[in-house]
Amino acid sequence: NTPLIAAVNEQDLIQEGVKKSVLFRRELRECGSKLKQLKSEEQYLFCPGCFVDLLDRGDVFEFDQIASTFHLNLDIMPTLLKLYQDKNKLKGVIDPIKKVYISLRADYKQHLLNKILNERIKLQDLAQEMQLEERQIRLILLNLTQNDSIMGRFLDAHTFVAEELIYQELAKVIKEQGSIRIEDIQTQFRLPDEKETKRLISETIKKGLVKAFYSPDSTTVIFGEGIQTKLLEILHQKGKIYIDRTSKALGIHPNLLRNQLKQFIDNGQIEGWYTQDRGFATLPHLKNEILGILKLYEKISLKELVSRMFLPLKYVEILLQTLINEGKLAGALSDGVFKRAEIIPLVQRKQTMPAWMIKKIEAAKNLQYILIIHKLSGACLFSFACSALTFDPDLVSGFLQAISSFGTEVSSQQTGLEEIRYQGFVVALSEGSLVRSAFICNESPDTTLLSSIKYFTIKFEDNYRPNLEKWTGDVSIFDKASMLVEEYFRIGSKLLFLLPKFAGAQTLTKEKLMQKLQEKLKQKGRLSLDHLELELEIPRNQIQKFLMSVALEGVGRFTINQDEFVTEDKLNNEVAELILSGSEIPLTLIAQKTKIGENEVEDFLNNLLKQGIIRGRIENRTFYRE
Repeated sequence: NTPLIAAVNEQDLIQEGVKKSVLFRRELRECGSKLKQLKSEEQYLFCPGCFVDLLDRGDVFEFDQIASTFHLNLDIMPTLLKLYQDKNKLKGVIDPIKKVYISLRADYKQHLLNKILNERIKLQDLAQEMQLEERQIRLILLNLTQNDSIMGRFLDAHTFVAEELIYQELAKVIKEQGSIRIEDIQTQFRLPDEKETKRLISETIKKGLVKAFYSPDSTTVIFGEGIQTKLLEILHQKGKIYIDRTSKALGIHPNLLRNQLKQFIDNGQIEGWYTQDRGFATLPHLKNEILGILKLYEKISLKELVSRMFLPLKYVEILLQTLINEGKLAGALSDGVFKRAEIIPLVQRKQTMPAWMIKKIEAAKNLQYILIIHKLSGACLFSFACSALTFDPDLVSGFLQAISSFGTEVSSQQTGLEEIRYQGFVVALSEGSLVRSAFICNESPDTTLLSSIKYFTIKFEDNYRPNLEKWTGDVSIFDKASMLVEEYFRIGSKLLFLLPKFAGAQTLTKEKLMQKLQEKLKQKGRLSLDHLELELEIPRNQIQKFLMSVALEGVGRFTINQDEFVTEDKLNNEVAELILSGSEIPLTLIAQKTKIGENEVEDFLNNLLKQGIIRGRIENRTFYRE
């Protein structure tokens, strides 16, 4: 970047520019970049290149300083900064409380990253070094974890430690103490649960930082090299072992070896299955093996795969489905044969679902995000992510009218809808009498999707008309509109229809299935739909239907990616733990940890505040605990 040069007059500025090899002629020239136009009550013109260049230099910029430099309205600064941050043009920290934008110089940022990777970060010390508030340091660290792949956690409200350092510290603790209980490690490292604690222990051992093994009851980790550590090393090296041969080499009975493998699986140290040639193979080994076989064939029978891999048919099917889910394999099953091919044409030829449904699903792939806006107030009533794409719904809602003034192309369509083209996306607007629906798409919606959009808007207004006509500001009343989304756009089926469906024996009645799900919810509170599908051998969409009825009763809800279902009690506990970890918690952090939408988090916290369960306030998308 060009260094920032400032002077009291033009002549001094020219001399300074020549001195720093920025100017090669003793004259100033305009940059010539096309100016960006902002429309509000007055017109504002500014150069976006200069705007970004200034803020990238590394400093603490006050909002009024930025506004004054570019002759902009001070009130639009938070929104404008957020807009450029969402475009990945700015990667600093916006502090709406102190009304400043914080960016780091490249050299200081590298210094800070090295510091994080090599020592615990005391927020108070770093705040003194950078002459910032501790709260602002917390925002900077969160920003680095999101944009610079720094894995770490806050041990408490005032200490941040990188994940690699945690591994090293855990290895040191195990070595020094000789043996330590799992619950003591969980407490010392402020870990959320036993599962995460064991994951941390397993990663530390896997990285070779310490040799240790679990006690027979799996409650204690012991320093040293025992049968466990030797067996684990063999598994990591070879991927597959043979029970008789390995037990003989280790000098133990085969039953003891099997017990040890079970303990590894229970502790989350390995994932794997027994094979029919008296062996045991880890899941990564089996995935590599089946991919290696499939590379040689365009199509292969499942019987051949069973014969080659010494696995039951059910496990071969699970492996294929897992690899398709992970995007490592493209193909489909037909009459006991797996064919490496594009999945979509095969599904269409088989007509596993009605043609109108396939067409609707194909149209839904275009849809990325849905917003319902209250026409009178402009507030966002309901938002729904239909893909991995993320938006700030409140920001987008407030800016929909302003988008056209940011150089976008607006065209009226014959369909009666208005399309706004913005940043590579198409925003289709559907006007109702009480709401305005905005559908963010990859490209202009086709007639199937346009029809669904119009009828969805009508249905939404019909369902919520009494609430809309006398709306009090409570957006939680629109939460169940997600069912309308599925009804009109089949969002939940966008991935399901791509996967080959494996026929499983339907041995469970509806009553028994519901009973099983309720028992599991009571035990765990949070369930993975993928795990349920494998465990119960029932299609995911059927499980979703049963859990939807549970959600309608107010017992729980689906996560934002629809991959998990969590009870309200479990969510309450998870949010409580996060709130207790600090006095200022960004709603984005709670949303990431609980896997629910940011607006849902805000609604959830507001309900807890109303009930008097917690004390605090929500400001600028941050919860402040009192």
